[in-house]
This record gives sequence, structure tokens and C-alpha cells, in this order.
Amino acid sequence: MYGLNIAEGGPIPTSIIFESTKGFVVTGKPTQLPKPEIVDDKIFNMKLELHSNQVTFTQRIKKCSPTA
Repeated sequence: MYGLNIAEGGPIPTSIIFESTKGFVVTGKPTQLPKPEIVDDKIFNMKLELHSNQVTFTQRIKKCSPTA
């Protein structure tokens, strides 16, 4: 699985889409643990983030008024 941070011209990075939920807002960017391996990809001719086994994506959220 590709990481979250892939430069333009490379493959499509992993993306996470959060639906709007009243009372909560997303803060900051998602994190990935463990950190991805950085590999030299011969097809895209660039360094890529790659997760070989398991990865956990985490996103911070903030509680706010229900009208947000």
C-alpha cells in the first residue's frame, strides 16, 4: 500500500476522506504508523512511501458546537 505522501507524477497515494459530522472538525493531517518504507521505484523513477505489512492511520478531531 502506498503512503499518504507521494510526489506529483507518481502513483495515486493512499487517501482518506472524512465526511462532515456535526459537532466535530478534522484538525491537522492524518498520520501513519509505522512510518512507511522509502523505496526506489523503477517504474515511476522516484522514491515512494510504501507499507509492506500493516499500517494504522490516525486523525485528530476537535469537538465543536453542533452547528459547525
